[in-house]
Amino acid sequence: MAYQPKSYKKFVATAATATLVATAVVPAAFAAEVKPAAFTDVAQQYQAAVDFVVNNNIAKGLNETQFGVSAQIKRGDAAIMIANAAGINDKDAPTSGFSDVPTRGVLAINSLKAAGVVNGKSATNFGFNDSITRGEAAIMLTNAFKLKGNNANVKFTDVNDRYLSAVAALVANDVTNGISATQFGTANNIKRGDFARFLYALEEYIVGEEAPVAANVKALNATEVLVTFNKEVLETSAETIANYEFDAAAPSQQANIVPTDIELQEGGKSVIVRFAPGALVDKTTYDVTVNNVITTDYQIIKDYEESFLFEGDTVAPKLANVSVAGTNLLLTFDEQVNFVANQTVLRVDGTQVSLAGATAVSNDAGSYTYAVPANGLALLNKGTHSLTLVGLEDVAGNEAGTLSTTYNVSDDVTAPTTQSITAVDSDTFKVTFSEAVTAPTLKVLKGSTEYTTDVTVVPGTGNTQYYVTVDTETGFEGNTPLNPLYSANQSSVNLSVTVSNYRDAVTLVGNPFTGNVTLTRDTTAPALLNNSLNTVETVTANEVSSTVITVPFNELVALNGAPTVRVTTPAGVEVVASGVRVVQGPTATTSAVELTIAGAAQAGTYSIAFPANALRDAEANYNAALTATAVSEAPARYQTLAAGSVSVPSNNVISVNYGEEVTDSALTVSNYTLDNAPLPAGTVAVFAGSKNVVELRLPSTFTVVDDAAYKFEISQNVKTAQGETIVANAAATPKANYTQNITLRDNVAPRLVSARYAVQAQGDATTNRIELTFSEGVTLNTANNVTDDFSVLVNGTAIAVTGATVDGDNVILTTAAPINAIQAATVSIVPQNADTNPLVAITDDSISRNAAAAGTVSVSGSAVIPASQQN
Repeated sequence: MAYQPKSYKKFVATAATATLVATAVVPAAFAAEVKPAAFTDVAQQYQAAVDFVVNNNIAKGLNETQFGVSAQIKRGDAAIMIANAAGINDKDAPTSGFSDVPTRGVLAINSLKAAGVVNGKSATNFGFNDSITRGEAAIMLTNAFKLKGNNANVKFTDVNDRYLSAVAALVANDVTNGISATQFGTANNIKRGDFARFLYALEEYIVGEEAPVAANVKALNATEVLVTFNKEVLETSAETIANYEFDAAAPSQQANIVPTDIELQEGGKSVIVRFAPGALVDKTTYDVTVNNVITTDYQIIKDYEESFLFEGDTVAPKLANVSVAGTNLLLTFDEQVNFVANQTVLRVDGTQVSLAGATAVSNDAGSYTYAVPANGLALLNKGTHSLTLVGLEDVAGNEAGTLSTTYNVSDDVTAPTTQSITAVDSDTFKVTFSEAVTAPTLKVLKGSTEYTTDVTVVPGTGNTQYYVTVDTETGFEGNTPLNPLYSANQSSVNLSVTVSNYRDAVTLVGNPFTGNVTLTRDTTAPALLNNSLNTVETVTANEVSSTVITVPFNELVALNGAPTVRVTTPAGVEVVASGVRVVQGPTATTSAVELTIAGAAQAGTYSIAFPANALRDAEANYNAALTATAVSEAPARYQTLAAGSVSVPSNNVISVNYGEEVTDSALTVSNYTLDNAPLPAGTVAVFAGSKNVVELRLPSTFTVVDDAAYKFEISQNVKTAQGETIVANAAATPKANYTQNITLRDNVAPRLVSARYAVQAQGDATTNRIELTFSEGVTLNTANNVTDDFSVLVNGTAIAVTGATVDGDNVILTTAAPINAIQAATVSIVPQNADTNPLVAITDDSISRNAAAAGTVSVSGSAVIPASQQN
């Protein structure tokens, strides 16, 4: 299902769920029959939501008078409602494996499990009859409808990491604001009435005419990706490489990959996108954007996004067909293959056949045929032959093992026949043959008048079908046709058609065939195709800019003289188009009218008024007065962010100096990434001093154990106050995100780990030195009094510290008085204090010089460390 958006959001279906829309079975989740809501327990605040779920066959009541607004909803019933709402009921979905799902829930649970929407409480238990919590409901709804949100905007204190993104998505999509300002109610069981309100809030995702989308994307093998649409699409737009983008998602460092070829498949609802070997990288997720693909009912797919994980190609190639053509043996596989020298062996009837001259003769996506020269070999003889192929590999190196099959060679003794003649439009019919044939000779008669014809093969039929277009006028007296195909008041015409002189692949001549076909005159006036296909662009020539508006029509048209077409600009100014001409439309059977007005395009909506009789079609049908609209987006403008604009002024703070004022888009944390991943949850973005500088304050829980470089990236969603997009280089094509390696500062304070007495020699009873070990390397700021940093207590008595030196990774303290090495003692790091310790002088050696953390350890044991060995 689809929706009519309040604001632009992606179509609900994921790669998994979109393929499940076809089945519209509604299980009996509650009462026996779905009826309009007439319940006595529905208060006013629930009425609209309950009416919505009942009237849209999403849910039923507990009985005819009770919806059960205040009753807790079970996990199973919630799943059934979600499956109905999202259209995820697939009778072909694999069994979920849950043993506690009753019959009424099997379809929904199987479908949701296959679509990745739900998981059970264990591998065998879904928890069908358990109450569902608000947190669990949030996860299910977010998965089913592919909702998105910003984790940083969640202010609830009862939402842990498991539920964070789901709760953020519900909040962002105005589904709920929690049960209070600080509580989402994550662990609270949800009631049926509240769950109905959740679904009602997602109305735009549930109802409406099905929008055209690329419903599923999956890799077929190492070089081919299948993109499936939910509607039939036009070949030209579907096979345009520029209409697809494939970008490797984080953490991959791979750039975007460009297809080598795209082929529309039979049925018109899918394409196979091909890439060069090695382009698809194992274990990589690719984000796919489909744009400007047009459906056969002239709807346009705009900026639809999907993703797929390429796990790697581990499937060996399959031998699909074997045949003989002339002196070649033809081998057809389901993917590209390599005949590996000294490895791949072909035997026919036990005799080895050389593959040295094998060549690819067709490379249709999903069907690859190779010709093996076999002139003079017995494998071409009539009869049944056994074939064995060993050691064959695909381009990913998957070996097919041993492939065995049989094929039959026989004489073709059956002549082709004409099977049917059917009308296509007012001047064209289609002839269908029993097999592929050469172009036939046609004799077309209306009464005794013969009409000339144009014969062309129907694309994709392998020469088994031909279009025949009849010349609608034959014989003239001056400029007046003597024998028009249609008389003045004639709406249809019956033609006698004789088909002859056609041959099959072995030159067998088909029998002549005579039949009749009725063509119907086109009496329909030209009309607009679809306003969504209208375009506006700025064209500049000789430093003079003009606005060119293109409006497609539903058939081939011509201008009727020089019509006056009026255009109203987004500013409300009406002008007459200075240039009006007919150009090719989105298909070979449509035209578009191109209009030119002075000046560069403005952002907003143009209104184009065509007067009556401005255009005519081939049958002299003239258009009625009509008005089209075309939307122009403001031309993209870019601003280069100077290199080195990002700095790290202190721990857990990243500063971006944009050099000019930027919009609040710069405060959206999701517009930044660190090492190709989102900034840590809890990051806050603020303007620092002016709107030129943004500080990203990472949460205190984000630790950096050592000064180290990180990749920092700014998305192209950040705009300047002048509307320019921030990029790495405004002059470059294509535009790239700004990236910079920044050094995040070590923000972990060194900790005192252990202490022991340092004696001069084995057996010494006393010492005035103590060796301290820290969690990392430390240094002493000799400009400050380091002795204030330490407190030494022996049996509760303070012993003054007179000095401290770094000894490798350790620190040696010197005390004013000797200490008996058998006595219990403690050493403490004294916290910074204005009176007793103005500045902690012992720090790590990072950029930030993190001061040692306050802490106390017991002095345990001793070690021989001669004073002469101290640094």
